[in-house]
Amino acid sequence: MSDMKLEQVVIKSDDHRTMKKTKKLFAIAREAVQPVDVTLANLRSDRDGLTHAEAAARLKQYGPNEVAHEKAPPALIQLLMAFNNPFIYVLLVLALVSLFTDYLLPLRAGEETDLSGVIIISTMVLLSGLLRFWQEFRTNRAAQALKSLVRSQVTVLRRDSASETAQRHDVDMRELVPGDVILLSTGDQVPADVRLLSSRNLFISEAVLTGESLPVEKQSGNITVDPHGKSARSCWRSITSA
Repeated sequence: MSDMKLEQVVIKSDDHRTMKKTKKLFAIAREAVQPVDVTLANLRSDRDGLTHAEAAARLKQYGPNEVAHEKAPPALIQLLMAFNNPFIYVLLVLALVSLFTDYLLPLRAGEETDLSGVIIISTMVLLSGLLRFWQEFRTNRAAQALKSLVRSQVTVLRRDSASETAQRHDVDMRELVPGDVILLSTGDQVPADVRLLSSRNLFISEAVLTGESLPVEKQSGNITVDPHGKSARSCWRSITSA
C-alpha cells in the first residue's frame, strides 16, 4: 500500500506541540504494526485498489508522489558564488597590493604610474569567475533536462468503479497516491513507502538505506518492528526488489 503521504494529514490536524512529536514518527512505522485490514481501513482502500476517480481525487488532494529536490539557485546567485573561491581572494589581494605599490605610491610621489599589473590580475579574476559560472550553469541545466526525461512506471491495481474487477495499469510513479495497491516484481524500484499485503520469496536490497550488502527478505505476516518503522513487512522508497 502506498502510505508515503498519510503523515501529512496527521500533522496538519494537530497543534504545534503535537506536530513536532508526530514528525518524528513516520506513517509507515505506525502502519507496519497494524493488521492489514486496519491499514486498508485507515487508507480507505481495499485489496482491489482504488477506482480511477478516487485516485484522481487523491492526487489532487495530496499532490504528486515525488521527493523534493533542491533546485539550482538563480543565475545571478550562481554568478556571485562563482567568485567565492580562495584563489580569487588571493588574486584580489595581489591586485590591491599592485594598485598600492604601482599606482597610488608613485602617484603620490609624482612618479610614473603603472596599472598593467592591476589590469592583468583583474582580467584573470574576471575570466576565472565567468568560466566557473558558465560551467556550473550548463551542468545544472543539463541535469534538469535529464531529470525531465526520466519517467518511471509502476504497476498498480485500478478499476473504473467499486463494483468492477481491478485491472493492472502502468502509471507514472508521480501519480501514485495513498491507498494504491502496487505490484512489485524482480528488479523493480519501490516507488513509495509501502506496507506489504502479500509476498512470496521477496527480497529487498536496502543498501542505500542501511548499507547492508545482502538483500533482506520481506514478508507480509505478523512481524515485530522497531520504533523507527524498520520491519520485514514494510519497504521504503528508493530501494530495489531482488
